[in-house]
Amino acid sequence: MSLGGAESRPHRMVELHRRTSLQWLALPSAARTAAWFAILTVPAAIAAYYRIFSGFAEWDDEGSVMMAVKQYLTGSRLYVEIYSSYGPVYYFYNWLVRSTTGNVLDHNTVRITAAAVSLLCALLCAWIVLRLTKSLPAASVAHLLVFRVLSFFTYEPGHPQELCLLLLLCLAGSGILASNARRLWPAMAAAGSIAAALTLIKINIGIFAILAVALAILFQSPPGWFWRTAKYAAGGGALLLPIALMRVHLHDPAAQAYCAVVVFSIAGVLAAAHGFAAAGTLSFRECLAAAAGFSVTFVLVLVVLVWQGVPITATLDSLVLNQIGINVSSGFWYWAVELGRIWIPWALAGLGAAILLVRAQRSGENSVYRLLAPGQVLFGGVGLLIALVAPKFLLGFITPFCWLLLCPRANHSAAPQTHARILLCTATVLQTLYAYPIAGSQTYFLRVLLVVVAAISLLDGLHSFPPSARLAPLVRGFARPAAVVTLAAVALAYPLLAYRAKQLYTSLTPLDLPGAERVHAEQEVAEDYQWLVARLRQNCDTFVGLPGIPSLYFWTGKPLPGPVHRTPGPLNCDNWMYVFSSAQQQAIVDDLSRYPNACAVYHPSGVDSWNRGKLDVRGWPLANYILTHFKTIGQSGDYQFMIRNERQLEIPAGRRAVH
Repeated sequence: MSLGGAESRPHRMVELHRRTSLQWLALPSAARTAAWFAILTVPAAIAAYYRIFSGFAEWDDEGSVMMAVKQYLTGSRLYVEIYSSYGPVYYFYNWLVRSTTGNVLDHNTVRITAAAVSLLCALLCAWIVLRLTKSLPAASVAHLLVFRVLSFFTYEPGHPQELCLLLLLCLAGSGILASNARRLWPAMAAAGSIAAALTLIKINIGIFAILAVALAILFQSPPGWFWRTAKYAAGGGALLLPIALMRVHLHDPAAQAYCAVVVFSIAGVLAAAHGFAAAGTLSFRECLAAAAGFSVTFVLVLVVLVWQGVPITATLDSLVLNQIGINVSSGFWYWAVELGRIWIPWALAGLGAAILLVRAQRSGENSVYRLLAPGQVLFGGVGLLIALVAPKFLLGFITPFCWLLLCPRANHSAAPQTHARILLCTATVLQTLYAYPIAGSQTYFLRVLLVVVAAISLLDGLHSFPPSARLAPLVRGFARPAAVVTLAAVALAYPLLAYRAKQLYTSLTPLDLPGAERVHAEQEVAEDYQWLVARLRQNCDTFVGLPGIPSLYFWTGKPLPGPVHRTPGPLNCDNWMYVFSSAQQQAIVDDLSRYPNACAVYHPSGVDSWNRGKLDVRGWPLANYILTHFKTIGQSGDYQFMIRNERQLEIPAGRRAVH
């Protein structure tokens, strides 16, 4: 017996040394963890404040969503008297925020809300990483990198994608809550409800969420032909979705690469989930809970809409049919994502690796697991480095290997919280399609979950290193100092971000316009808008922008042109050239003709930016009316102030454009 104890002592010593050296991977107490993130939030909040008030985007999505919200808050009916491509949940959310805070709707309050949402999103990402890795350093790094990504909120404050991102992270969080048997049923219902809410904000993100939830459930559903058929149908639908979505632009090399990478990435997740997920984990009742949560939420929102006087047909036209016509079928509204064909073989390698690993696991081949842990560490580490120095490569690099989160440990122990990991993988890969057809701020949106995946993969690999591995001593020796350096770097990074954000803010010029007093922008931008506001206030009954600049209505107090009590409602958006039909534009023309002192603001470079299809500007009835019946009498930068041809008026000169 003593000999056996002596023989087992080295093994116990190795295991003890391993546990001690990897102590940094374990969570500290809940109180210390909360205190740590509270400390990080203080400089992060300062940075978020100065960042969100620094700059003003000329495309003015900010003013567009604000004007639609203002119309809703003042009693107009969605999709009948208010033109909007966004679902009712976004407007219910804004009503709730403005009602509970008592704040008026202006640029200042909308941007403060956006800053608060960015802080909450960063905290949610950190919480997800904490729960799946038990590592405070990894969660802190994810918090910092996600916070940096969320700088895109500055260019479109108040946009519905802020709420979508918050709900998408809550969807991932619902998977973590489902790991507790007592919370499983409510967590599944919450996942379905969140998917419904996302569908009723932005239908494309909602479809991705529905598929993600469905796949996560079906890979763990009870055995039987019905569930098996549903799983294959959902998997096939997920694989075909990128092709169906991008079919109009598949002649473009960028779209081809984008489509191929996403299809192969989805296939990799499906292969890994098929190999590593256990069927029968979820009962029929738990699967039904998600469907019930979705159905109840969806129906309840539509009932509220009908109660508010909005016909279902109007909702369907605005949120589905019009969006298919503009974003999917027409092909005009397109801005390619930056993704070279070099990422196609990388995505194929990801799919091949997933298939090989599943086959090795089924055949009992253990040699492949010797490479799994270092591979996860390398992949996660490089992914986080890319997020720090070259985030535009995250889509191509991380997406094909998201399935790594589903891999069992090298010691054959089951990966914890399987449902949470499948849901996170499917949601991460599918939501990368959000960058089609316009790869603007959407490319920043999809990076958030990719950062989370990279952080979890890194820690999965560190957890999986067996004591006998050749690199194990190096990992054990490096772990503790790396944790200390990581936490210190994150703690120092936030004050630096806050300092830089304040420096940028103070270097810019105040807009000094009603409701936007805190907003600072480049001097030329501020001067242009101040000049326009002064001219519009003094000389116009109403005005129209080509393209639209809805923020000017907030700053001038002038009414919107267009029919008030019938479709499409007043002209409340920036890109009305594409989203308003010819008949709807003619309704705006008819109303505008009633104002003898109507004016127009023509921004040629803005038209060029919106006109992705290079269409004839005069083919738009409202644009043709402006260019035919109005003349330019003054200009500031690239903004032309126009009055009716028959009017005679002299105005002060604005800023001269620099070419």
